Parts: sequence; structure tokens; C-alpha cells
Amino acid sequence: MIKRVLFYLLIFIFNSQILFGQQADFTTNPPNNGSVLNICSNSTVLFQLNNSVLGNNSNTVVSWTITTTSGSNSASITSTSLRTPFPITFPTGSYTVLLTVSIPNTLPLTKSLNVIASNTTNSLPSISLNSANSSNWSTSSINIEGNSVTTFTTCPSNITTPQYIQWNLNNVNCSNIGSISISEYTLSNPIDCSTGIIENTYDALSNRFFFLVLKVDFTNGCTFSDVYFV
Repeated sequence: MIKRVLFYLLIFIFNSQILFGQQADFTTNPPNNGSVLNICSNSTVLFQLNNSVLGNNSNTVVSWTITTTSGSNSASITSTSLRTPFPITFPTGSYTVLLTVSIPNTLPLTKSLNVIASNTTNSLPSISLNSANSSNWSTSSINIEGNSVTTFTTCPSNITTPQYIQWNLNNVNCSNIGSISISEYTLSNPIDCSTGIIENTYDALSNRFFFLVLKVDFTNGCTFSDVYFV
């Protein structure tokens, strides 16, 4: 009888968590397939909690742990309680990213993701500010859990107009690249590797802070990514 009561109690607790909308869930950029994310080694991935994680309970505790399951390297972050989006860099190896959401008087909720960072001979593409065509922008860095994230900043005199920015595309061999993309891309023309530049515009009225994820798909099937702030 006691075992039956406990069983139904656990079912009630679980259903209550679903009912009130709290789940352990997150997204990545580049996107994962639900259980695995395959990337080139030394890629940086942006992790972001889904809105359903925090629910209406201000006492919800968020915990991330990143464990190396294959290889001798550690990810750039091995544990954190961040609720805001954050980047993690993965050297060659396999990793498990575990999100645990603890809610008072309920069972912990978890979600895990396997990240496989394959060692390749590909270069590590990057972008840098083209000062000649982006004179009103500057470059700095923001520290996130020990990770230095390159940041591009402007203080426009007129925020009602789109803010144009141009970057140099570095460390690329276009013959080995299938496609290049960035998040929050607003222009209609696809990015052309052969030009050696990437350009974009940002609407300061819609947001003052943007996450920029550079994604490069190599012809050998490997995907490289890096994270910047705008």
C-alpha cells in the first residue's frame, strides 16, 4: 500500500512539473539533433535555456556540468549556474553537457547532450572589424566564466536607422568551404567567401545586444562555429 502511494505521489509530482510548464530544456547554436551535436574541434557553441525552464518559481536552481567522456581535454567551461546564454569551446574529444533544474519540493529535471568535437586539418575561421568601413564601431571583449568573448560595439547618434558593420573574414580557404553563415543576418545576399568580408546591419530599436554565431560548413562535412557579441 505504501509503495503504491509513493508511486502515485511521484507521478503527481512529475505531472505537476509538466502542468506548470517547467522543463529542463535548452538550445544550441549550431543546432543539435536532439541528442548529439557534431562539430569541428575548437568550435565554440552558444547554449541557451528555453523559457520553459524557469517557469514561475523564483527558487528554481539551474546547474550545468560539462564532462569529458573521451579524450584528455576539458571544455572551456566545466560547470556553471548561468541562466543567460553563454559560449563553450570544445577541444578534440567527446563531452556530455548535463542541465539540471532543481525546483523546491519536486524531483530534479535533467536534459543531456553529447558533443563530439572531431579533430580535423581545417583552419579556424574568424572575423575581425573592418575599421575602414566600420569607423563608428570598436572591438573589445567580455569575460564569461573565464572565456574572453570578442565584442563589437557602437554608440550611434541616430538609433532609428539600421547600424551597418563590416568584418574581415580570416583564416579561410574558400575551396574547402561549402557555406558560411552568421546568426541575426539581415541582408538578402548570401555570404560570399571569395569577397573576404562579411557585412550586416542591426536594428538598435529592436535590441541593444545581439549574439553573433559564425558558422562555417566545410566540404569534408565538418561544421565549425565561433561566438561573438554585438
